[in-house]
Amino acid sequence: MVDGAGQETSTPPPTGLPIDSSASSSESGRMTRRIQQNGRHESVPLGRTWLWARLPWWVAIAVVFTVLVVQLSMHFGRLAVDPQYDDVMYFLDGLDRLEQVRADGLRGLAAGYLHRPPHSPWSSFLAAACFAVFGVRDWAPYLGNGLLIVVLVGFVDFLAIGHGRWPRRLCLFMACTVPFAAQGVNHFAPDFACGLFTAIGVVLLLRGSFADSTRAHQAAAGLSFGLALLAKPTGAPFTLGILFGALVLAGICDRVARPGLTFRRVVASWGWCLGTMLALTAPHYALAGRYVTAILEINILSPQAGVEKMSGGQPLPWYYHLTGFAGRMMLGKHLYLFAAICLASLAFVVRVRDRAAGVRHLAFAMVLAVAWAFPTMFGSFNPMFAQTFTVLLLFCAVIAVCDVLPRVPQNGTGFLWARRLFVAGVVAVPFIGIAPWPSGAPPSRNRTQLHREIYRDILRHVRTGSGKRKDRVFLTCYSDIAPHTLAWLARKEGLNASFHAGRWSTDLNVFRREIDSSGFVLAVTTQGHGKVHPWLPCAEVADSVLEMVRSSRDFREVADWGPLGANQYYLFDRVR
Repeated sequence: MVDGAGQETSTPPPTGLPIDSSASSSESGRMTRRIQQNGRHESVPLGRTWLWARLPWWVAIAVVFTVLVVQLSMHFGRLAVDPQYDDVMYFLDGLDRLEQVRADGLRGLAAGYLHRPPHSPWSSFLAAACFAVFGVRDWAPYLGNGLLIVVLVGFVDFLAIGHGRWPRRLCLFMACTVPFAAQGVNHFAPDFACGLFTAIGVVLLLRGSFADSTRAHQAAAGLSFGLALLAKPTGAPFTLGILFGALVLAGICDRVARPGLTFRRVVASWGWCLGTMLALTAPHYALAGRYVTAILEINILSPQAGVEKMSGGQPLPWYYHLTGFAGRMMLGKHLYLFAAICLASLAFVVRVRDRAAGVRHLAFAMVLAVAWAFPTMFGSFNPMFAQTFTVLLLFCAVIAVCDVLPRVPQNGTGFLWARRLFVAGVVAVPFIGIAPWPSGAPPSRNRTQLHREIYRDILRHVRTGSGKRKDRVFLTCYSDIAPHTLAWLARKEGLNASFHAGRWSTDLNVFRREIDSSGFVLAVTTQGHGKVHPWLPCAEVADSVLEMVRSSRDFREVADWGPLGANQYYLFDRVR
């Protein structure tokens, strides 16, 4: 175009999330990225040399970050108490896999996989590897989550490469201060891994021209989605929905950016992505397909599905993953920072009136909306369920930072106020977010001690009675004292016992049969102060079951503890 002085000028390429319509190309067999820097395009090599040069830095950052989070959590946070919730299930399964390897080598591992496929291959085998390296310790698997931090830091660095030292440092700073990174270390459930790999796959599909990218780039996108499907097979419907939706959006964006692009080329790029994903995931789903389907039916169609969507009798609010409990836990003040950065990127796109960049912004916004809406509408009160949304929001902000900062005018006063405000916000808000990090109130010291005392005393009584009868412990209602945690602690001590809990039934005959087949019964009550986990059906009959055990001549009360919160616990031993 020609300016008012008759001089020929060039319009800068589109800004915003889609930095470049050809995000990767092939030069002499090496992967490169074309980047606008200081007014000209540069090809930055992204081959093995770059990877091996940057990898030590990623590992160093991840090691320091992971060790710091685990240490803080062991003294002031979630890891100060015995492992709880889903974490313990993966600990137990990982320990089973490790013992299979020690007993029969790879043959035993394969036989165990065929007989009982893992609920989450990623979490189970990561736990097994951590136990093999660090020993059977409660904190060992959490150190293994450092591998995910390596991936997070590495991908953020990959997105920021070629955009200057300070934008890259700022992006890495945001990645290490956003609360969900610490929570990803603190929790061993596969939700963070699934969300991270899904978000990486979405960015690889939508950031640049996917149809014109290299086969390695297309296969990498399929690999990311494949790892997400192996991390959380029960989340497959959501992951596949995001995958196919992003593929369609990528095709639309590519056609808008290059109208001459053939449909055949678009389909070919889809083939490389889907083929890689299928090659990685097909063996597991062929073995575990029925199990995954059964779990999905329970989570979607059974009465249990409605119970999981309630907390204290209250339904899941629409803002839960934004400014509610989960949003504060996973994003904190970073939510406003990331939103401001993305809106600034959109403003630049509107200013230059670039249609292709605007369409890519819309595509990212649509995926973000779905990633937030799905766990909000169909999820439960689990703050980890929207990890795809939170991680993808970070990646969008990273891409926008790398695009917006180099284009803010360095001279003149037109955008001086905006630049100062933007830089001040970018620097200040992450520090505000660090203030409550790691998020969540530390557990009470007295509560932690009582928690441990109850677990150890139960195991002591079971150990004393071992040899006389089958060591089976029945918990009358699922509560803060969990059967999986008891099973984990017993396993570490070499105690052969099984632990079960009432959860979904209100039929007293069901509880009577469980009690009759048990050597110990742990009954829980609130003594009239509300209900034990009121959203669980077993809470309706907790007091009745306690009276049933007390009135039985087959059991005697041997211990009681509490209150733990509002709950009082009573342990009964079989006398005949």
